[in-house]
Amino acid sequence: MRIESSRPINTPGFGNFAMTPDGMVWHTDRGAGGAGMLSQLDPSSGSVRVLKQYPLSKVSSTYDNTVSADGRFWAGGSPAGPGNSIELLDIQTGKMLEVDTGARISIPARGGFDPSGNPWFGGRGGALVMLDAKTGRMREFTPPIPPSPLARFYEAMPDKNGEVWAGVNFGRGFVRLDPKTERWIEYVLPEPFAYDRRTWIDNSTNPVTVWYVDYNGYIVRIQPLL
Repeated sequence: MRIESSRPINTPGFGNFAMTPDGMVWHTDRGAGGAGMLSQLDPSSGSVRVLKQYPLSKVSSTYDNTVSADGRFWAGGSPAGPGNSIELLDIQTGKMLEVDTGARISIPARGGFDPSGNPWFGGRGGALVMLDAKTGRMREFTPPIPPSPLARFYEAMPDKNGEVWAGVNFGRGFVRLDPKTERWIEYVLPEPFAYDRRTWIDNSTNPVTVWYVDYNGYIVRIQPLL
């Protein structure tokens, strides 16, 4: 399908996107003049047309696009370069919330929503980053592991219970956080280091089963005992 775009030919264009239950496509990109823009796209006519656009004031685009399970909220983190913000759109009202961590280099990258409607992202600054949808405040959760310039996160994924899972790039561990108690569990992996690009959680099992694609050439399954 051809995608409606204001970008000139032979320039970076359509990349990652999310879809809401109604079949709409959500995608961020630089708009006219280089300003960031979130677009709602409709693919139902055989070509992908722009229905609505929402300006972004803090970023030119987001590294990930994710939608809550009920289709109510869209969220994105920072672009590939330095950035400290999370963007949250209430799709029903059109209200956009853009919050940052100030001087702290959190760099939220990829993630998903927890059951309470809060977006979580893996922070390339070394912490898991969450935007509290009720208070509008961002929080960082730093795991109790040895600090390292390379111990950072690329993605974070909540499960059905609200616990958050993330691989430590480029450490050996895969961490699990219970935000309610702030308890951390680290699963030490057999390969030299973890490079978690995207996590899929099987919420039909009890406990949940965690799968991820390791960029080193593995598919990894974690089966927790509790």
